[in-house]
Amino acid sequence: MLSNDPDELVDSLFNEMVAAVPHPRTRAGRVVGRADILNEVDREVLTWQLSPKLIEPEARVHGKTATHRVDRVFYTPRRHIAAIVEAISFAQEPATVYGLRGSLIVAADDLRDRREGKDLLAFAVYADAPQDRLDDMRESARLFKAHEVQPVSHLSMAPMRNGLASMLPIG
Repeated sequence: MLSNDPDELVDSLFNEMVAAVPHPRTRAGRVVGRADILNEVDREVLTWQLSPKLIEPEARVHGKTATHRVDRVFYTPRRHIAAIVEAISFAQEPATVYGLRGSLIVAADDLRDRREGKDLLAFAVYADAPQDRLDDMRESARLFKAHEVQPVSHLSMAPMRNGLASMLPIG
């Protein structure tokens, strides 16, 4: 017999087979995808007590020469773009990772070419790479540094908060 208490048995079976168990932000054996990263970004940003009007998910932004799609845009209270964010899971196919990082770099450079974009912050919120993809992660770090894109681990978004604190009314 699994349990003497039927309620305890039902709860145990429900938790084991149906309910999603919340996981703390720790390195896990499971693959962390882009959706996971974006959910973590959104949960973190909620704690900052920013007006929802200052955040735009799945945004299209206009640079000096092109329109770009980014995962999140943070606006100043005067509706200037303060920062752009792209989620990158190094567990994805290399072509997808290369496309996302290239898109973020091009968007950041193009937005900074606008007169009001010189102070733009750009963040690549990432999940660590599997062992066989560490070279992609190192290469991305070099490219991000060259283009002033700040890599931020999905496990600790304090660097993103600190960067935005001088531009936004973070609570």
